[in-house]
Amino acid sequence: MAAQALATPVRQCALTFARLPSHFLLPLVTQITTKSPKDDATPSNQTQARLIPNDLIAPGDAALQAPARSYILNQQRLLTRHFNLGHKWSVAVTERMRRWYALKKGKRNVNVAKEWEWDFSTVDKFLAKYRQDVMQAVQEARRREAVFTTHEWSQRDTTATMAACIVKMTSAEDKQGEELMSKGVPIYDLGDLLGEATAQAVVESDAELADSCAIVVEKSTHTAGLQLALLKLKGFASGSVR
Repeated sequence: MAAQALATPVRQCALTFARLPSHFLLPLVTQITTKSPKDDATPSNQTQARLIPNDLIAPGDAALQAPARSYILNQQRLLTRHFNLGHKWSVAVTERMRRWYALKKGKRNVNVAKEWEWDFSTVDKFLAKYRQDVMQAVQEARRREAVFTTHEWSQRDTTATMAACIVKMTSAEDKQGEELMSKGVPIYDLGDLLGEATAQAVVESDAELADSCAIVVEKSTHTAGLQLALLKLKGFASGSVR
């Protein structure tokens, strides 16, 4: 599934200038939204520009949106350090976004620092979203009978090459899982990715999973969504695109 991620269109990060497959980048857009009144003296119909990740736009959002996009490395560490703490999010507001906003507002020039805003809770929202995506994908793949406990996997007529990855459910030892790991099958730690409490809730939601230390994800079109969700969450949380 890493090959599928690497095959996505190449785009450039606005902060680091690195050119990478878009799977590893966060697409950003500009919207014109109504400014929240801070006091009674602030007109309720005042508008401003907002830089927002495309993936966080709700279905049916009627806000005006610029057709141009910019991209940033989709890493929690980078977003926190440079966008939230370093206030460098303005580098992602492209010239095309500025021209579009100026045209909509009937202006010649615009001031990004004064007329744009960045939601500093974006990092937390994305972490929650990616974790939710993984949880739903595990349940969906399980429903399609494409995810197995290591015991179930050992009873099937399969080989290690048919395993896409292993997801550790607990820290307990699992000889069958370790055998697959020794053959180069990628591994994800659910506790590290979701947090211990959330990971435990996922395990307890399925009686068969609750008795297993790890699960094996089969190479299948039915698990494509799960594989990509795991890859994206791990890259976001670890700050690595590998």
